[in-house]
Amino acid sequence: EKKDMVDVDDVYFQSLTPFQTWIDDMAKPDDPRSRRDWMWCEIYDEDTFFGIFGKNDKTKDVQFSSGLDYDKGKQKESRFTSDKLIKVYYYENRLKDKYIVEADNKLIKTSPLMQLNKELSLVDTYWTMRDTESPYGIGLNEIMRNNKVLLDKVRNMTVDQIVLSIYKMGFFANSEQLDDEGGEVVSIEPGKMKKVIDPKNINWLEIPGPGKDAYELLEIIRKDMEDDTGITRTLEGEITGKTAFEISQAQQGALKRLKLPLNNIKAALEWDAKLCVNLMKMIYSTPKVYALTDP
Repeated sequence: EKKDMVDVDDVYFQSLTPFQTWIDDMAKPDDPRSRRDWMWCEIYDEDTFFGIFGKNDKTKDVQFSSGLDYDKGKQKESRFTSDKLIKVYYYENRLKDKYIVEADNKLIKTSPLMQLNKELSLVDTYWTMRDTESPYGIGLNEIMRNNKVLLDKVRNMTVDQIVLSIYKMGFFANSEQLDDEGGEVVSIEPGKMKKVIDPKNINWLEIPGPGKDAYELLEIIRKDMEDDTGITRTLEGEITGKTAFEISQAQQGALKRLKLPLNNIKAALEWDAKLCVNLMKMIYSTPKVYALTDP
């Protein structure tokens, strides 16, 4: 049977990164109406590009290249390996009611905004507010970045100390010097032997374990990360209380701390649903047919 198969035949929204989006610099957090315009970028291969826009007078002369990637500051390496790629920029302006598509410095498409209520198809939110004048907030990764670096450093030092305490360093005879260059400094390396004159007077090098201070410091850093992010071990499913009441209280306390970020996400989902419903009304509606008849 010969038939046409449609890949996507419904309303859906796409998740974009800040590296491929540009929001109006006058935009404010929690105010969708302050966003006058915005733009986002997509990277397509040749087949995908012509599959979306077709081959016509506006697309036939576009040039494809390799090594393209979204702007990431000083990062130059591209994660795309195809040799026929193109950057496509989508631009929306609410005040001018414009929807523009541009690729290779060529105008591919221009039309009024798709939304019947002339809203931008942009939904953005933040985890924690950075500035009352900036729509870009502070995410979880940035919140715990400094503590994460310190946690990794202490954890690596603790592991090294444990390895040295288990995998001891030894000495044996037949040499007049400790190191290869004749100096007095001995480098400690796990499982390595050093030559000495009289090994009877030298025992195995005993390295003490990290002790409880190291583990207590690790717990302090983890506690600081929980305090900063609001995501505690109780929310992650770990049993932190002795009774069901204690566990419930800990969960409720953690959820109260996450109320503001969750409200931000809730508001974004509501705005997303509003835009989806508007598009669904356009797509799913049955057009009215008018017929001219005799008076």
